Amino acid sequence: MKRNVSGEIVGFRSVARDITARKLAEDSLRKSEERYRGILEQMFDSYYEVDLAGNFTFVNNAVCFNLGYTIEEMVGKATARLYLNRYTQAVCNFQSCIYHGYPERGFVHGIHRKDGSCITVESSVDLRRDEKGAPVGFRSVVRDVTERTRLEEELQKLAAVVKNSNELVSIATLDGRMSYLNDAGSKMLGIDPGEIEYFHVITGYPEAPAGLCQQSVAATASQGETWAGELQYLNLKTGRVTDVYASAFSIKDPDTGEPILIANVSRDISASKRTELALRESEERYRPCSTAPWTCVGKRLRGQFH
Repeated sequence: MKRNVSGEIVGFRSVARDITARKLAEDSLRKSEERYRGILEQMFDSYYEVDLAGNFTFVNNAVCFNLGYTIEEMVGKATARLYLNRYTQAVCNFQSCIYHGYPERGFVHGIHRKDGSCITVESSVDLRRDEKGAPVGFRSVVRDVTERTRLEEELQKLAAVVKNSNELVSIATLDGRMSYLNDAGSKMLGIDPGEIEYFHVITGYPEAPAGLCQQSVAATASQGETWAGELQYLNLKTGRVTDVYASAFSIKDPDTGEPILIANVSRDISASKRTELALRESEERYRPCSTAPWTCVGKRLRGQFH
């Protein structure tokens, strides 16, 4: 208000400031927050924020869905109760994040669900800072990798079985270039593990069966069918030939069903082949005497008197 010298009100005075830009900025910030909140709520991955003490300050819907809690049960509660043990990898990475000041990405650890079950997750964590740059908490994105971890463990077991199998196991491209050979195969073919990529599958065959391998075995497998039968392998270092019973088949693309690789599993049958040969030679040797044994004996006896 404006007064005269006698103190009477004679008018008003006002100071105005243009806040259009600020209001626009606030409106833009509000819309931006709403947009990102909407994205967070639609994410399949869990996203949460915690303060420096480790208490939840925000969780998205995925956190509640994956862990079985309500938002009210999560916000304000400590994160430590979720970890499988106090000194889990997650705790170490939170501490490392605040100590070093840079994000920790893709570390795997276990988490308890509300029902007592456990899941394996892959987490990334980063610092939350105030307007002055001081740390005020953490933000984290968490992905459930329980099934992926289970499959990886199964693959590791299968890989160990294949690696230590007594049978030759190899994998090659459709044009016959080797990409994998287990220990038994390396020993049988005389190929060092580090040199596999330099060899073609027909390298390990004697000259005669090489054409059979390329025209029949590889051709059949590359068409998505299985070839099975007896072959011979040549050891490139010793020159030794090994008789095998081989089974060649294709590995197919899971999406298209088209053959992308050729696998081969071969069992050494050299011992049984030698036994069969010895048995056959034995039968050949004694067959004439088995029909008329007295004739043979008689000839030998007569021979002693002349």
